[in-house]
Amino acid sequence: MKKVALVHADGTVLFEGRPLEMPFKKEAVIEKSIELFDDDDPCIIHKSHVARHFADILEERFKSEKKDVLLLEDHPDIKAFLDIDDNASVTIRKTG
Repeated sequence: MKKVALVHADGTVLFEGRPLEMPFKKEAVIEKSIELFDDDDPCIIHKSHVARHFADILEERFKSEKKDVLLLEDHPDIKAFLDIDDNASVTIRKTG
């Protein structure tokens, strides 16, 4: 998967780009860094590894669902690590 878009229900594109560059919650990155590396102040290498981990989760979900669009409300585990309004209705779409 080369690119994805985060699209609000009103059609506003919140993000479009590579999954590794999606807006991740700082707290989620730190939490996963602690889990993986016992590092509560992750360096760029650990942050990159965590971003790859989150992107892999997303890619696997697209494969298992066999869809090109996922409604985040149906995937709270993914919504938990994305830095978007928790009350917003957002879809993730493959764009490339």
